[in-house]
Amino acid sequence: MERYDIISEIAGDFASFKRVIWTSCAARSPQSMPTPAQIGVLALVASEGPQNLKDLAGRLCMSSSAATQLVDGLVADRMLTRTEDSNDRRRIKLALTESGKLKLAQAKKARLAAFTRLLAPLSEKELNEWRRLQRKIIEHAA
Repeated sequence: MERYDIISEIAGDFASFKRVIWTSCAARSPQSMPTPAQIGVLALVASEGPQNLKDLAGRLCMSSSAATQLVDGLVADRMLTRTEDSNDRRRIKLALTESGKLKLAQAKKARLAAFTRLLAPLSEKELNEWRRLQRKIIEHAA
């Protein structure tokens, strides 16, 4: 099999892997679980502090209008606050609320439980090899 074909197969498997994780998480708490896109917004704001909308959209590789819709939903659900930048009223700053922090923590816990179930068939040696390869890829990408 050619390298390109192998990489294409890995990419497809990765998408399936993400779908299985999300489906497993959502099945356990379907009403309270934020969507993957919402979790991405919450995680970014949590890890990097208050964000403005334009930067957030760029970091998540989405249009400003898509980011606005996501943020509007998170603000309506009281997971984010939106305030004007005191230096430039055209800029909006986003920050996590306590509810947003709680939902993000719940989502992370559900994701870890889903990963644990999904990776159960792997031996300790296989898990360590996966971790080693994953870190190698991340280091190369940085």
